[in-house]
Formats: sequence, structure tokens, C-alpha cells
Amino acid sequence: MDIPVTSFQAFFLVFTRVGGVVVTLPILSSRNIPAPAKIGLAALLAFTMMPGAIDAQPVVPNAFLPFLLVVAQELLVGLAFGFAAQVVFSGLQTAGQLIGTQMGLTIASAFDPVSQSQQVNYIDQLYTLLAGLVFLTINGHHWTILALQQSFEIVPLGRLALGEAVANDFVRLTAEALVMSVRIGLPVAATLIVTDVAFLLIGRSAPQMNVFFVGQPLKIGIGLVAFFVALPVMVGLMGTVFKTLSDDLMRLLQLIGA
Repeated sequence: MDIPVTSFQAFFLVFTRVGGVVVTLPILSSRNIPAPAKIGLAALLAFTMMPGAIDAQPVVPNAFLPFLLVVAQELLVGLAFGFAAQVVFSGLQTAGQLIGTQMGLTIASAFDPVSQSQQVNYIDQLYTLLAGLVFLTINGHHWTILALQQSFEIVPLGRLALGEAVANDFVRLTAEALVMSVRIGLPVAATLIVTDVAFLLIGRSAPQMNVFFVGQPLKIGIGLVAFFVALPVMVGLMGTVFKTLSDDLMRLLQLIGA
């Protein structure tokens, strides 16, 4: 059976959008996943989403330069989709960085297996791994794929509208991620602040005692205990945030396709 050339063009556009999502979406964007595996996953998802994309009556030009412009547009849609989800994980990572710094773990840093390009403290890495586990536990990868499939109905191929509303929505997502990072890190951060005040009072009452030498290991221990005590609350907050992420992605797609 002969397949029209426009079908190959449409598949390439679908693959471009899905590929933009795969290279930016949390967990999938990890460098621990080989590039051939990412390409294969993007091709498989593009193949399964191809019928829905064609049913949405896409605009696929035959001329070379207009087609390249549409390819760039589809890549932008995929990158915007993935970065919107990445903002939430970045907020969780920020909470880990703040707590790790407050605990004094900046001296002991670990190589980040996700980015493979920067040194992070162990609490930061723990928050990142915990967020990934919660995301997979609540089947976040399932509704992410569903939202990606629905994106071809909301934003058909070749139809893109980037404006001030999209930029404002990204600003809103970033602000919500910062607020969420404060809420998740607040129990441990508050405990460490009280610990610092206690060490300050001890240092004032007993100047001959080396509070830093004695208190630093104790501060790390108190921080870890507070972390595990507050773990159920943090996991619940992460689950709530990830469940609202689906609505945020759909709202962003509606703005892009407006």
C-alpha cells in the first residue's frame, strides 16, 4: 500500500513534538537513559499518536521552508510541555538545596546522576529521587502520556499561537513551584532554625565551648530526624502537586493552541 508523502511529513512532525517532550520531561530527560532508548521511545509514542494527530486536521505544508517552520513550531510545543513539568521538579530540588545548605552539607557534595554536570548535596539528591518515586507511584507517567496525546487535539500540527498569555502562565507555574518548595521544606527548615537559635544561646552562655565543632554533627542528625518525621507530609504534598500538574499542562496547551 502506498502511503502519501504527507503522512511521512505528519509523522516527522509528531515525532518532533514527542521528542521535545522526551528530552525535557523529568526522569526521561536523565542522561542515565541512553539516547537510542529515548529516540526509540519517541518514535514508538509518535507512531501510536499518529492517528489522533491526523484526525485533528493538521496543517502540513509541502514546501520545504514552510515545513521547516512547522518543525520548529512543533519542537517549541514539545519543549514547552516538558519544561512546564520540569519547573515542578526544580521547585522540589530547590527545597532540597536550601535544607542541605542549612544543615551544612554543602561541604559534602555528590555527583548528580540526572544532569551529570553539577555537584549537589545529598539532601537535594534525596528530594529529587523522592519526587521521582512519588511521580511514578501515582501513575504520573500515565497521565503525562495521555496529556501528550490530547495535545494533538488541542494544538493540531502546524497550528501554534505563542503570546503574552503563555509567558504569563510560565511565570505562574514558576511562582507556584517556589511556594510549593517552601511548603515542602518548611518543617525541616523550621526545625533547623530552632536548632540554630538553641546553639546560639548555648554559645552565649558557655563561650569556652566550641559550639560549631560540637553542634554541626548534632545539627545534621536533627535535620535528618526532622526529615524522616515530616516525610509522610512531604509525600502527600508532592502527590497533590503532581496531580494538579495535569491540569496545568492542559491549561498551557489550551493557551498555546488559542
